[in-house]
Parts: sequence; structure tokens; C-alpha cells
Amino acid sequence: MALEFKCPSCDEDISVRHLSVGDVVECEKCRDHVVIPQDAVTTSDSGDEALLEDILDPSTAENRVPTGVGDEIIAPQGRASKVVTVLAILFVIGFILFVLAYAVMHFSNENRKIVRSIDGKIQVTVPSNWIRQPGLHNEATLAVGNNSKKLYLIVLPENKSNFTDMNLEKYAQKTKESLISNLESPKTSGPLELIIHNDKAIQYEIRGIREGVEAVFLHTSVEHSQNYYQILVSAPSPKFSDRKELLQQVIQSFQATPPESLWKIE
Repeated sequence: MALEFKCPSCDEDISVRHLSVGDVVECEKCRDHVVIPQDAVTTSDSGDEALLEDILDPSTAENRVPTGVGDEIIAPQGRASKVVTVLAILFVIGFILFVLAYAVMHFSNENRKIVRSIDGKIQVTVPSNWIRQPGLHNEATLAVGNNSKKLYLIVLPENKSNFTDMNLEKYAQKTKESLISNLESPKTSGPLELIIHNDKAIQYEIRGIREGVEAVFLHTSVEHSQNYYQILVSAPSPKFSDRKELLQQVIQSFQATPPESLWKIE
């Protein structure tokens, strides 16, 4: 609502809002101070002015409810409803992610198994479709693999007391050279220093031809309290890059004198 009256000094039309009869205002034309008279005319604001007044006046805007298309003011009830909806959606998304993560973990565990040596002194965790391969190497205490994919692992232990002036670096070099001597056109990369279940290890990647087949070997030497272990995994050269992560996981699962396990043991 507005009050309208004329300036008694210059006869200029004056219109004011949010004031009452008796209040003093300044005339914009003559800058004289004028008291709002008793005969000031009360007028109604236009629709746009009323909307602007509501926006600028918080006490009005908070209680105003949208009445039609184009009304940009949101009622408190609308805000609360949207917040509840967003929270509900976030909860559903979180629950779905939790279920998916649980399913992936469960699936992974179901498709892995532990294989131990006959004497129970060493073990590795391998995909469930890997089986024992007793004919791979006569001196291996553990041999396992997947025949269809040509993926194989053997573990060869050697007692430290059988060596003089030996350390892990020398042992890794010695056993690597023994492997290379049986390959055609060998190429070696490394060494890579690793920690496998708190034991120091050194790994080489070796490529070469054996019995007419191009293959890649991950040759890993591990130093345990009483033994050195030679872990050798192999894969066909064309598929090695796709299998390397899996083979590294199998190598990292190696344990000497392992604790009791809750997983399936073969």
C-alpha cells in the first residue's frame, strides 16, 4: 500500500510506502521536509510492485505460497519436500553401492582358493579353475596352473645352509641366470624389489622362446627365515599383458609357514 499527497512548497506529487500519517519525508524536487498530511490518499500497489515488495520483505516472503505459473517464490513446505526427496535418493544410491561392493567381494572369494604344498609349509591363493600340476618340475614343492590358458606356477625352496656368502640379490641373480640358460633369445627387465608377506623379494621379467613357444616368465626370489624360495610363473607371450595383474596377485599371495586359513584349501 502507498500514501500519495502534494508537497505544500512546490506542489510536486509525492508517493511513499511503509510510512504513516505524521511521518516526515523529503521532497525529491525541492528538498523541503514535509509532514505526511491527514488527507494523504491511500492507493494499492501494482501486481509487479507487490511481488517486489514480498521479495524484499522477508516477513512477507516466508509466508507467501505460490499461486500460479511464473511464481519464483518457494514455500517452506516445498523446500522441505525436496530435501526429503534428495536424502531418500542418496540413501537408495548408497544402499545399491553397498550391495554391489558386497557382491563383488563375495564373488571374488568364491572364485579363489588356497593351494598348499604337501608338507603344508607353503601356500598360494589361485583362481578356482587352477589345479595341481605335479609333472611341471621334479624339484618343485608346489606346482599349480591352468592348462587351457597355459598359466603355470612352481615354487622351488632351498635351505640357506646350503650356501656360503649368499644373500637375496646373489640368489636372485644366480637362479635367474639358470632360467635364461634354457631359453632362446632371452630378454630381461628388472630387478623389481618387493615385499611378500613381510619377506623381501626380488623379481625379474624374462621373455624368451622355450620348446618353440614364446613365453614370459615372472621370476621372483623370496628370502624367508631359513629358506630361499624361487617362485616362477609363466604365460604365453601374446596374452601376458592381459594376465600380468592376475599373476602378480598369485605371487603376492605366497606364504611360507602359513597360518590356518578360512578359505577352501586344496
